[in-house]
Amino acid sequence: MVIDMLLWAMVLTALYTDITKRKIYNATSVTGMAAGLGLNLYERGWEGLVMSGTGLFLGLLLFILPFILGGMGAGDVKLLAAIGAIKGPQFVWQVALGSILAGGLIAVVILIKQKRFLSSLKNIGMSIYTLVLAKDGHSLKKLDQAEYNEAFPYGVAIAAGTLAAALMG
Repeated sequence: MVIDMLLWAMVLTALYTDITKRKIYNATSVTGMAAGLGLNLYERGWEGLVMSGTGLFLGLLLFILPFILGGMGAGDVKLLAAIGAIKGPQFVWQVALGSILAGGLIAVVILIKQKRFLSSLKNIGMSIYTLVLAKDGHSLKKLDQAEYNEAFPYGVAIAAGTLAAALMG
């Protein structure tokens, strides 16, 4: 129960700051990581610490490539790692999948609203086609080509993914 309260306090804090300030603060995610590791050690011993550490590492690993490609910020990666530290690797897998689905849905809605959906699909298709044919790696460009005011705070998608994972048990 304390673990769940910690999870929701952290996720809701990150959601609020990401929406209002477009930033997920280290104070939120690093505190979540440390508290997750400590609480799991306290409640389950070394087994809890291993589970928590594995979740933290997996959370970092799952979102590191989108971060490197410019598709999300470091705060998003650290938030998923903190979720993993709190709830473990199985939960963080579910949150990542839910976040990806929610983020894709949000992006589609934004593109449709901006009347850019078809042109974006065309650009994605051309990028994939060029990447497959180029074989030199130079065609792989940063994903984050949107202006600051066009991008959406990905903490919303992570919060939605967390909610979905919690509801699915």
